[in-house]
Amino acid sequence: MAELDREKVRRHFASVQLTLLSIVVALILENLLSAYLERPQPFATDTLQWLFWLQTGMVLATALSMWSGFALSFNYLHLRQPTALDIIAPFGLLITMNLAVAAMHPALPAGFLLAAGCGSLIAGTILYLDTQNSRRRGKPGPAVALRIQMSIAGLNIAGGGLLALGWLGVTGACVVAGIAFAAQVAGIIGIARAWRDAT
Repeated sequence: MAELDREKVRRHFASVQLTLLSIVVALILENLLSAYLERPQPFATDTLQWLFWLQTGMVLATALSMWSGFALSFNYLHLRQPTALDIIAPFGLLITMNLAVAAMHPALPAGFLLAAGCGSLIAGTILYLDTQNSRRRGKPGPAVALRIQMSIAGLNIAGGGLLALGWLGVTGACVVAGIAFAAQVAGIIGIARAWRDAT
């Protein structure tokens, strides 16, 4: 009986996880839209305007990176046993990315980068979990995209720490956010290519 229940969980896990992650991404996007509608008009400087748009791009790219990594690995998920981390990680992403959106304010660039870094770390963890089965089957999976995701997490956390210490100004925050955004887009492309090659 327990084996039958385990098989049923494994069979339905992928569709439940995809639904959960889609809801998480929708909630992040809803929060991002609210931040956009409530943004200061006009911004005090062009640098703050750039920072806001780079932050917006980072949130979008992180959410889409996590979702695309999962969606593209959908066919392999029924082959592995789900863990508690599979359910907890999407909520961690929701919390950290909503904290990042809440910190999308000119006075809080350090908080944004720290929260976005944690979100990238969680997205990388989800990507790692979802690609383990493909690696066990001898397929490479998106190893480069995974490294990019973890590098983005480190960059954001380091940038947030430097901002918090006062060693980096708003222009520096724009540079960190721009690099992280570009890397996140490269990561999404890497995920798509890796799964295309794996199928």
